[in-house]
Amino acid sequence: MKEKEVNKGVLMRLLVLDRLLGGNVYYDQKGLTAKVNQALEGQGIHVSESTIRDDLEFLESTTGFNAPIKRWNDGHWKLIAYSNPNFSIMNMPLTYQQAQLLGRAIGMLNNIKGLPTFRWLEPMVAVLKQEFGVDGTPQGTVMLAQNENLTGLEWFGQLHEDIVQKIVVEVTYQRFGKKPKTRAIHPYQLKQYNNRWFLIGAEEANQPRLTYVVVPLDRIKGVKELTREKYIPKEEGDNDFREYFQHIVGVSLLPEGEVKKVKVKVWYPNAWYMETKPVHWTQKVVEETAPWIPAEKEGEKPKPGYKVFEMEVIPNEELVQQLMVYGDQLEVLEPEWVRLRLIDRAKAILVKNGIR
Repeated sequence: MKEKEVNKGVLMRLLVLDRLLGGNVYYDQKGLTAKVNQALEGQGIHVSESTIRDDLEFLESTTGFNAPIKRWNDGHWKLIAYSNPNFSIMNMPLTYQQAQLLGRAIGMLNNIKGLPTFRWLEPMVAVLKQEFGVDGTPQGTVMLAQNENLTGLEWFGQLHEDIVQKIVVEVTYQRFGKKPKTRAIHPYQLKQYNNRWFLIGAEEANQPRLTYVVVPLDRIKGVKELTREKYIPKEEGDNDFREYFQHIVGVSLLPEGEVKKVKVKVWYPNAWYMETKPVHWTQKVVEETAPWIPAEKEGEKPKPGYKVFEMEVIPNEELVQQLMVYGDQLEVLEPEWVRLRLIDRAKAILVKNGIR
């Protein structure tokens, strides 16, 4: 494949193939062709198996990306995948020619990154624009905080594709200290919270509303596509699950949980931090003083002031963890359950550090 033939369509195919070849589901050439056409149908692009064969040859060629592609027979199928599952054309050391190729294509990526199939390109485009100085983008404008060594990220690509393509998945996972469980899930969203990724989906239920489930990716042991199962879409009007999670901090939602008024007093300067980084979207200031309260007696030092914050949430462990960050600069005024949970945590910290 000559360099002048590398256009928008070719680059898009290479990026989709890169994700498919490094995933946990294996395809033959016919399957790869079908998946690429599915991903690019919104662009009016349709390719043949011979085109995909040429793309694969380019990926593994020295003029392409030296991709470690393996092919093997599995019954009636000749499957194709990366021999190294950690390989990707996006994280390999790039040659000057490859860098030029990707750099020139960034403008094309910008034209489609807003489409549902390519939402995963958003951070990639920003990093590439910085890396290659496209549109004068200087170094240091973007820094991704994602830990690439997080357990469970190997499932992200496949699950994202299953969400896009509306495929039911059989997920085997093992919670800490528990036995492995397997359940069929209709996947709807991948949600990040506190540097962990979670799969949000639903199990079929004999009731008016679906029963949503939340599974951390770092607990997943295996994923199998149930292509013959009918996919049940999520409830109408709740595209991003904001309504479902609106009354909690994090992702732990107990069905029996009730919304409570939580009030906390936070002293300066931590009060400023909590105000600029709210624990919950309902958080508001209901009482405040000046940053420093004048001393009542001569010779005494002024005392730090405070703010009282109020929020309406269903109390859970994530809420307690968020409040613990402020240590001795925060007092829980109500409810009693949250106050006692912080007291228990504080006592446990003292015991574990030799103070009884």
